[in-house]
Amino acid sequence: MTLRSAPRDINPEETFERIVLWVMKRAQKDKIPGVVIGLSGTDSLVTFLACYEAYKRLGMPERVVGVHFVHESQNAKPGEITCASDKGWFESGVMPWLEKVAPGATLEVNRDILVSDDNARWGALRSRALRDLNRKQGMVGGGHLYVVGTHNRSEEKLGTFSIASMKTSIQPIVHLYKTEVLKICEVLGLPEIALQKSREVDCDCGRFDVQANHLNELDYYIMVQDGELDAAYLDQFDPEVITSVQEFYAEERANNKFRTEIPYRPSQTKIALSGMDVRSALAAVSGSGNDVRPVSAVAPLIIIDNNTQAAHKIVTAPSENRDLWRPEAFTLLGVQDLSTAQTREMTSAVFGEDALQLNNENTVLLAKISGRMGQYAFSFPAKRFTTMRFDNGLSLIERAGFTRQERTTDIRDPALPKSNPQRDEFGIGFTWSDQNWYVEQRRAYTLFANLFAEDPVALLIRNSSYFYGRDRLPEPVYVSWGQKSSERLLALTKGEIIDPTLFTPWQDVLKETGGPGIEEKLRRTAHALGVMDHIDLKFAQWLKTREGNVVFKTPHENLKRMFNDGSGFEHLRLFLRETLLSHVQAEKPGSPLYLAELAPGAAPWQPRNASAVTTDALAQLKAAQQGGRIINSRLQALFNGLPKNQLVLISGQHGDFPVKLDL
Repeated sequence: MTLRSAPRDINPEETFERIVLWVMKRAQKDKIPGVVIGLSGTDSLVTFLACYEAYKRLGMPERVVGVHFVHESQNAKPGEITCASDKGWFESGVMPWLEKVAPGATLEVNRDILVSDDNARWGALRSRALRDLNRKQGMVGGGHLYVVGTHNRSEEKLGTFSIASMKTSIQPIVHLYKTEVLKICEVLGLPEIALQKSREVDCDCGRFDVQANHLNELDYYIMVQDGELDAAYLDQFDPEVITSVQEFYAEERANNKFRTEIPYRPSQTKIALSGMDVRSALAAVSGSGNDVRPVSAVAPLIIIDNNTQAAHKIVTAPSENRDLWRPEAFTLLGVQDLSTAQTREMTSAVFGEDALQLNNENTVLLAKISGRMGQYAFSFPAKRFTTMRFDNGLSLIERAGFTRQERTTDIRDPALPKSNPQRDEFGIGFTWSDQNWYVEQRRAYTLFANLFAEDPVALLIRNSSYFYGRDRLPEPVYVSWGQKSSERLLALTKGEIIDPTLFTPWQDVLKETGGPGIEEKLRRTAHALGVMDHIDLKFAQWLKTREGNVVFKTPHENLKRMFNDGSGFEHLRLFLRETLLSHVQAEKPGSPLYLAELAPGAAPWQPRNASAVTTDALAQLKAAQQGGRIINSRLQALFNGLPKNQLVLISGQHGDFPVKLDL
């Protein structure tokens, strides 16, 4: 992305029109019966007039209520700043003008709050939204007015808004910088006194000396921090002014940071399992039905709680449908702190009586390997973002050195779009190989193969998601001990994968008579899983690296050349920016994804430092790319923390679960 050499130059008339159209669309789509807006200055006036014009076009101008509050005394911030005291200007200089330009609106002056109090004002607005309406309807009945907020982009970045003002239903001008709001004010013909007061110190409105005296320079600095403007543009201004602006920005951001983070939530939800959760899972595994989702839902919670008793009880329960919840059984074998006795009984239930012949060391290793396979089988949702194309080009995984593979033989129904999971058998693949290893990540499975003639192994782990993958192959994990070329693996068909002479389902690994002994099988499989983890970690390191080559020590020297572009940070930032932009343009709520990290061996539902991808987060990443410092503590931990932790892209704050949970 090329930075602007000068601030963006908005068309104020067209911008105002677009805001009006947006309010109309929102009102029609959500059946908003009307709005109430607190009137105090330029931000609220632009917002009010946009809402008025929208509802006038809808034939309901009277459903736009503007309330101006008049107080007998004002708040003042102690210290050296002198706050404005002439608060009668709006009632005398603006309200008469509003009555002329918005004759159909409902305009009111409220004198009930004697001393200026922002919480009281917002409380009064919320009460006004319900006045003369059936209070029992509340939000459900839909007869209430919606309280409209007036935050602008500059306020959002600085955090100079009250907590009470956050609880609104609509924020029409939130993407406009303050200087852009004033441009719109000029074309709307606002009274000169309103424009004049917007550049005066007013503690009651949260506007202090830097904002009042250096509004333009402050907005330009915010644009630089937003990644909207080249920092060189600031060189034309007085260095002392820019220094004051920088200090003010840093101070306000630090003081108001909490506003962007509240309500505070735990970084990892700790869920105490109820007996009902486990009983539901036991009922699912003990019956002969096909719905084993209760097991899928409870397995991650058992791992989070490290509940060895529940894991043992479910896995060892008599079951007629074990083949349906086998990936969950593998996953539960990875619960930490299982006793040797529990592990032996659980492996016997999964692998049959042959498991009883293993010594304790091999039993524990078999369980550990199986648990890792199970977790990997549910990790596919966290990988989907890295396979999405962006910037009219390649995906992140391709930019890291993988090759996209689209096989015509894989298509089930060519009439369906590629986004439809029923179109393909196994989905698009991404491959990487050298003389030693073959790696392929497909929508339906991941395949790792050691091509060495001395100790070959091919490990295929199915995507066990209910959305895509679980129905594509009958078993969650397949393994092969014969040597196979990368060309052969690239051309694998479903018939070959399920052919018992070529691949063995993992649960049958102790029963097969051919191939190496069990200790050698476990060694090769553990080695392949180790390589898988190394590749995932190297990819995460690549995403975090801003310049130069990836510094990453690995016993697998041949993997060093996998990531041919040493810096993936800028690719990641551009992907996040485009994803967020598409999300906003589609008017979807919340964040499109989260950045998080996984500790070694952690499951995709155990993220740490999950941080929503927002415009503020992108601005910090942009600053970091230019040599600046990441301020957000979670982002700091993600990009500057422990190198052994894996950076991941996940869809929710609490990670990606096999079955969606209401957290």
